[in-house]
Amino acid sequence: MSKFIKGLGIGEGVVVGKAYIFKKEELVFKKESDTSPENEYYYFQSVEEKAIKQIDNLIELASKNISEEKADIFRAHKELMKDEEIREEIKNILYEENCSLAWAIKTAYDKYVNIFENMEDRYFRERAADMRDLKERLLTIVLNVERSNLSEIDSECIVLANDLTPSETSLLNKKFIKGFVTEVGGVTSHSAIMAKTMGFPAIVSAQNITSQVENGEIIALDTQTGFVYHGFSSEEDPLLKEFREREKKFEETKKIWEEYKTKKCQTLDGKEIKILGNIGQPSDMKKVREFGGRGVGLFRTEFLYMKSPEWPSEETQYEAYKTTLTELSENETLTIRTLDIGGDKTLNYYTFPKEANPFLGYRAIRMSLKEKDSFITQLRAILRASCEGKIKIMFPMITTFEEFMEAKYLVEQVKIQLESEGYPIPSDIPVGLMIEVPSAALISDKLAKVADFFSIGSNDLIQYTNAVDRMSENINFLYQPNSPAILKLIGMVAKSAKEAGIDVSVCGEMASSAHSAILLVGLGIETLSMSAPSIPIIKRVLNNVHFSEIQKLAEKALELSTEEEIVRLTTKFLEENNILL
Repeated sequence: MSKFIKGLGIGEGVVVGKAYIFKKEELVFKKESDTSPENEYYYFQSVEEKAIKQIDNLIELASKNISEEKADIFRAHKELMKDEEIREEIKNILYEENCSLAWAIKTAYDKYVNIFENMEDRYFRERAADMRDLKERLLTIVLNVERSNLSEIDSECIVLANDLTPSETSLLNKKFIKGFVTEVGGVTSHSAIMAKTMGFPAIVSAQNITSQVENGEIIALDTQTGFVYHGFSSEEDPLLKEFREREKKFEETKKIWEEYKTKKCQTLDGKEIKILGNIGQPSDMKKVREFGGRGVGLFRTEFLYMKSPEWPSEETQYEAYKTTLTELSENETLTIRTLDIGGDKTLNYYTFPKEANPFLGYRAIRMSLKEKDSFITQLRAILRASCEGKIKIMFPMITTFEEFMEAKYLVEQVKIQLESEGYPIPSDIPVGLMIEVPSAALISDKLAKVADFFSIGSNDLIQYTNAVDRMSENINFLYQPNSPAILKLIGMVAKSAKEAGIDVSVCGEMASSAHSAILLVGLGIETLSMSAPSIPIIKRVLNNVHFSEIQKLAEKALELSTEEEIVRLTTKFLEENNILL
């Protein structure tokens, strides 16, 4: 009789294959050193050289066999290896604790991993995974342990692991690897993000799966339910046959997705929906274009600040925005979110105040309105770039009416200043805000009278409304995108925007979910912004439904009491419309 293990489904699809259990040798070392700090540090320099050679080989391998995008992951690792701050941290630990090199590397890298992995923003969480990856690479060299290489897999399988590093995930060969399952992680973990980016069906947080499944055993993954099925009686097992049929159908569906990359998004009864991409740097535009995005709904500008050794200059920022605009057509818009830093996101060149709860403290627009010089520098760069193409300015984490008005006033003052310097700044640059704090949603009718547009940041709106840390595996069941409370708030914001005649979009994870997307559009959201690979999937969903029907569906959802009931409702609807696999 077959068995199943519950996890969290990531991406789209059903796959069947042999389990490949990926286990790494435990790295064991002592704190005490057998030599002097000088000798340990000298050895560290040779370890770094070996690590860089390994990374160079991976860059070449990824460029040749996978893609330049994946090679960029290792190029970023190479840059991190050169980070003087980490190198100095390792040196200080060696001399202060008179410890072994392995201990110093682990201690230094763990410090940075801890800082980054608790951050809310996706980009910065990825940096935590990169740091953990580099730590493991350095330790395997120091301890002379053979590092496993998943790129050598040469037969079809589904990889099962406790967790996968960026290096391991990026080298998964789609020719042979059909999907993967990890024992840890959540919907926003590195493994989950990479699964979406690379198009792998995956399940995370499937606890103890590597000890419950036999190596080589036939298993089935269903990302819609988050179940991993195993223990089939034979190839003739009815359930296994059903999964093989669903897998075949999924392969046919993937071919259909390709067709939607070039199609516009329009419901069966003619309602057009704008589908945009989320980016963190100009180079991300390549992916948005590849998957059929028609503009940028969210440019996370934190990247420009995090990678800089000091406050990025006006010219540096201007060039980044200008470069991005060159990738857009004349009618497409670039929505730039001003600096969203603080809380869990820090800068090496700025000292944040110590706070009991930094997530609810000095951050985002609150910080920008205090640090006016740096804020004005960013606004100058954005407004100058607006001479090169269509730009929208968006403020993060607006909580009160007064905050938005103060930020908007600054935009007007900077515009006047630039015009006096001879810059032909357009007069009609839209200025809007992120709705991600419940208080902003509750006064959206007032804000709609003074804002040019809204963008709902669903990730934070869910987190703050439900008082749930979405990074916590212990309470991730409370992170409920389709709960009645969240849908009611979004409906309220959409209604306020419609009555005021302004645009409203959603740019969080909800936008890339089939279940959520139909409800969002039904509630009145006409623009969805998402990670590039999700674009054709959501286009396919919305192009095969009637707007009038999803309006009624959203109304029904608001009458229900639990997210479970709502998901049952959307599942039935998608099945009836032959959309859900």
